[in-house]
Amino acid sequence: MSNPKEKPAPVLDAYARNVGAGDQVYWTKIGVAWERANGKPGFVIRLEAYPVNPEIFLFPPKADAKA
Repeated sequence: MSNPKEKPAPVLDAYARNVGAGDQVYWTKIGVAWERANGKPGFVIRLEAYPVNPEIFLFPPKADAKA
């Protein structure tokens, strides 16, 4: 039986998009998101870094990502 205080695995990864030389796009993982524990619509987002631009992109975790 798991500890009730343990958080489930994140359902989304948070990324920042940066455009480099020659319009090359670079994606940097900056955090993760979970569905709200109370079952209401929405997400809890934990960021490890803040993006320089005002956009945060949320994507499902990659299949090969380690927990």
